[in-house]
Amino acid sequence: MNFFDATLVSEDGRLIADTGDFRIHLPEDRKTAFGDYIGKEVALGIRPENIHGEPYIPPDIDADPIQGTLEVVELLGHELHLFLNSGTNSFVAIVDTRLAPTVGNTIDLLVNVDTVHLFDKDSDLAIR
Repeated sequence: MNFFDATLVSEDGRLIADTGDFRIHLPEDRKTAFGDYIGKEVALGIRPENIHGEPYIPPDIDADPIQGTLEVVELLGHELHLFLNSGTNSFVAIVDTRLAPTVGNTIDLLVNVDTVHLFDKDSDLAIR
């Protein structure tokens, strides 16, 4: 899992995990669980397989953009493992082999927001 230091903020009634490099809005159904963490530092967890490259994204997902400079591409049969840097954060994405990205380029990807996780930075426990 990719882990990012983030601050949980509330804007226009929506909860957002702000990493400084990118922002991920959180699903409405998690407001109650995450509400006590507004204004606090949290760890944002995103699994590599929940980061997608357009146009090869699952249908009907709620997604937010994430951008990164591609450092390494690893072909593993039916999937590509992309190793990226978004500024202060490094992360891995597992994408469709048809994406064909080029090392050194900045690429736009999408995060399925329904699959992100938040962790308490003090206890390392998942916030549910």
